[in-house]
Amino acid sequence: MRRLRLLFPLMIVVMGLVWWQQLLLASVTEETAVTRSHDPLILPGSSFAGWLGVPLEELALYHYRAGEWQPVPFQIDEVDENGNYVAEFDGLLGANDELVFMGIDSGDWVTPTHWVSDTLALQHPRYAIAVTDPLEPAAEGWVYLYRSATLPRSDISYVNWDNGLQTATAVSYTLAFTPDDFLGLVSLTLNDQPQDVLDRQKLRVEGRLFGIIPVVVTEESILDFLDDPVTLTLPITGPVRAVGRSDLQQAAFYGQQASLSVAFSLEALPGDLTVDKVRFSLDLNDPQSSGLAPVTYYDSNVASGVPVDGQPDAVPAQPLVDWQQIDGSYGGFVSLLDLSVGSGQPGTYYLDDDTFDTNDTGDGRSYGDAGFFITNPGGLLQVQQQLYFLSGQQGSQGSLFAQRAANPLQASVSQQPSPDAPELPHTLFLPLIVNGGVSH
Repeated sequence: MRRLRLLFPLMIVVMGLVWWQQLLLASVTEETAVTRSHDPLILPGSSFAGWLGVPLEELALYHYRAGEWQPVPFQIDEVDENGNYVAEFDGLLGANDELVFMGIDSGDWVTPTHWVSDTLALQHPRYAIAVTDPLEPAAEGWVYLYRSATLPRSDISYVNWDNGLQTATAVSYTLAFTPDDFLGLVSLTLNDQPQDVLDRQKLRVEGRLFGIIPVVVTEESILDFLDDPVTLTLPITGPVRAVGRSDLQQAAFYGQQASLSVAFSLEALPGDLTVDKVRFSLDLNDPQSSGLAPVTYYDSNVASGVPVDGQPDAVPAQPLVDWQQIDGSYGGFVSLLDLSVGSGQPGTYYLDDDTFDTNDTGDGRSYGDAGFFITNPGGLLQVQQQLYFLSGQQGSQGSLFAQRAANPLQASVSQQPSPDAPELPHTLFLPLIVNGGVSH
């Protein structure tokens, strides 16, 4: 019994030493990484209230992986008081500005005293940003925003926008517009393959002039009703995204995602034109010619999919789908549609028919031509389309991406003092148990 009395306190001491050693060694904790490679985090400058007014060139984003600190691709986009993106404003962090990085670039958690080895960074506090996925609560990641002009920045870039060529070149795709020729996308290549898989983006406005003469306005002829070509102007191009916004359109291009929004007033058409139907869609080139075959089309009404081979398929027009997907041999994309219109009945548009149509535009044929239509529309038509680009032969993924869009990545921000900061007097706080909870 005496030996037990001696051993018990000794065990407590040993266990305490082991626990303390583990605490000292656990300055880094390996955690489950965030796996959503398509999705960015966008945080307003107001999240970093202590650094408002700080020069943007002094801010650097880092993660901790494989036992070392590494710079993370990021950008801080300046936004003016009207919510417009500005290429060059004042170069200082403002409350409306936006810090942008990809969720998949988050890394491991470190203790508040584990810092980069940089003299200037140690002179300031840092912000720890915790990234979480609502669909996978166990998947967590962290990045750390430092203030230092001497910390190296990442040289990785996920996207580039050429305003003159109206072309976005990204990790998983290259897409282009030709605003002088017609409204919408003109080409699309996937995953570093050179073949253009897209015939074009199509627009159809069907109506009656003076109530009796049939009229069809296309993506080409609609330019006759516009004062200027619809050139896409993106004032900001950074390593993570290219982005711009105006009263009528907005676009953002990321490494594996593109977001396009447009507002079109049907009142802009001639007043003596009665509009019966409007349609927007993306029409593919022949998959055999582009090398994308075999290709399968999926949507939220056709879970099993149909082959894209130029042969007509039974795809329901109602209800309007939440998503559409093209899945080819070396790539594809999921399209999420969000639209609103003053009046009218929306539906799903799909046509796969290689019969030559002299009244069609582009190559005159339809291969997996998918989008939406609205009958008897009126007022302001607003369309937002999100495209998620995938590698090939993924099977049906649209439901997953629709869930992700409805449950975006989340971030929480906390400021941490530098370990070189003067220490404050230590105060011991004891927990107070109140109704089963803990209050400090």
